[in-house]
Amino acid sequence: MRPPGSANGNIGKVPQELRPLVIAKAQGGASSEDIAEWLWREHKIEITSRAVRRLVRIHRTELADVAKGAVREEIRKRLIPALRRAARGVIKANEIEKRVSRQANEARKNKNHALAADLDALTLKAIDRQVKVADLLMHYAGLDQPDAPTKQSAQERRQALLKRLEELTSKPDRVAESDGESQVN
Repeated sequence: MRPPGSANGNIGKVPQELRPLVIAKAQGGASSEDIAEWLWREHKIEITSRAVRRLVRIHRTELADVAKGAVREEIRKRLIPALRRAARGVIKANEIEKRVSRQANEARKNKNHALAADLDALTLKAIDRQVKVADLLMHYAGLDQPDAPTKQSAQERRQALLKRLEELTSKPDRVAESDGESQVN
């Protein structure tokens, strides 16, 4: 038993060579009170159960940092190539969009409106692929989350969104025929 009135909580009193034993006991299910008693009984180290908990928490934090670093490294090995493939996909989809858009414009000039409509559908599909990849990249970059919580209610956000959608849909689409590409503003 510890001497009465002992309330020393300095974790620095636990020598480095005993810390792995303290951690092992904690991982084995021993309570912080039991570990503090063991330190006093076996090693005459006066420490509180709160300090034992602090020592275990510090160790867990250090382990978590090491584990996070290992996970980040593994993610980096796999995610960066995946992101490069996604970026190449966007470039390819953009090339397809431009090529098919030119073909659609050419079909319209030749009064082949059915072919132009089919080609416009392919153009929209290529645009959709670009948007999906951009959304994916923003998601993994954390850019799809707000920086700070908004103070607007759900109703206010809905009204603002509806207003913005109305603004966007009320503008007439303008097709510029410059350099054979269509651009929707």
